[in-house]
Amino acid sequence: MAAHQDEIFKAMADPNRRRILGELCRQSREAGELARMVGLAPNALSFHLRALKSADLVSVRREGRYLRYSLEADRLESWRRQIDQLFPLASSRAGSFAASHAIEPDESESSVEPQTNSDQLPTELL
Repeated sequence: MAAHQDEIFKAMADPNRRRILGELCRQSREAGELARMVGLAPNALSFHLRALKSADLVSVRREGRYLRYSLEADRLESWRRQIDQLFPLASSRAGSFAASHAIEPDESESSVEPQTNSDQLPTELL
């Protein structure tokens, strides 16, 4: 289990992979469409998709001559719950920070500057 968690952490560490996952959170996509949306060449997209598939974060199915990629939402949610268990204090503080600043859960890149209060997390950790 720990080795698989490490694989997920590695997959999530790359900003291109996070962008890919963000697009797949909205809906499943064909490889070419996904490459255009995240601004990657097809070979670069394939490289990142292999890492995400290896971490069980995406699945693929053939539709005619195209490959359609989908988010493995249950796997991502399971990983998020594991993070909450590993870092319970950070999870409660992040929730407290979001609630006190009226941040919506799906809001990306908040323009709210974090206050310097030591018991609040920087927005990039939310």
